[in-house]
Amino acid sequence: MKIISIKLLIAICILSSLIQNNVVLGQEGGDAGDFVEIFRGGPEDATKYLENYVAPGMLSFSNGMAAGWYNTAKTHKSLGLDLTFSLNVANMPLSQRQFAFNESDYMMLRLVSGNSSAQLPTLVGGGTNEVMEVRVGDTYTTNGITYEYVEGRQFEAARGFDVEDVPFVGVPVPTLQLGIGLFKNTDLKLRFIPKQEFDDYSVKLFGFGIMHDVKQWIPGIKQVPIDLSIFFGTTKMTSEFSFNRADVDYRTEGTAKFEASATTFPIVASKKISFFTPYIGVGINSVNTSLDVAGEYSMLRLLSNPLDDSSYFTSSDPINLDFTGGGGMRTTIGFRLKLFILTLHADYTIQKYSTLSVGLGFSFRQNT
Repeated sequence: MKIISIKLLIAICILSSLIQNNVVLGQEGGDAGDFVEIFRGGPEDATKYLENYVAPGMLSFSNGMAAGWYNTAKTHKSLGLDLTFSLNVANMPLSQRQFAFNESDYMMLRLVSGNSSAQLPTLVGGGTNEVMEVRVGDTYTTNGITYEYVEGRQFEAARGFDVEDVPFVGVPVPTLQLGIGLFKNTDLKLRFIPKQEFDDYSVKLFGFGIMHDVKQWIPGIKQVPIDLSIFFGTTKMTSEFSFNRADVDYRTEGTAKFEASATTFPIVASKKISFFTPYIGVGINSVNTSLDVAGEYSMLRLLSNPLDDSSYFTSSDPINLDFTGGGGMRTTIGFRLKLFILTLHADYTIQKYSTLSVGLGFSFRQNT
């Protein structure tokens, strides 16, 4: 299994890593390509390319946020508690490790090969031999600014991590949650990280879930030896980054706001057999991830003098990415071991971004 840092995903989005030093994809098997050159095509082209390039990583993260909510269908007695830590990793499917680049979708970027379309790597798509070029002699106007290109500038298409043949690759999502028994066999589950501020970024998270025993309301199955509940849970994480960078080719100063949300709604069944409890959950989930980059971005015009400020064109708030389509039907199969108050669990969720979750916790005053 291969895991990828969410901070690296955001760094790639922000002009080929403005949070860290240049793109570090080369650590995984090859040159990353001149990734920053994509931004010479203007914000619309850059946004479209990035949406395709980083979508698997972003949706892996948000699907990971939808996991780890439950490890049994049995609820707690009133004021019963559980504290659970889980690590969830959603796999980026093989079908999402390359994307179709169609020249007709872009205004300034083209393939040097002369083909009008090609399959290019996403973040985890490995290498490519494709060479791209900013269109020769074109002008492009956006937000009242005209970009002029007087020669072709060629560069290697961005490469991805060289893991295209690895069956399971994802972004790890750690979660810590508290469960509290309320009334009528109902549990409230909370996930919360107050705003944490670091040198160049901040992060906060809030999520809640409700599990309710429905078996008590269905005549005729009260004596069936299983536990049956419905569950609803939603989580939202927000992280903000600030950055600045200046070199000969480009200058940047701005902020990035990353948001990820995940909502899941399954029916959960389980059966306690001594200290061993197998469980299954069937339902749907909805995930969404967005990245907005705000600020001023100045890039050197082609064939211009870098010592002359007029040689730079400036773009404001150039990136606005929104990633959807990673949710849908899901089936979770797992088991829990309970040793006195200690619990250990593992499960696998079958969906578009299939997810592995493992964890441990403590549980008090659970219904018998």
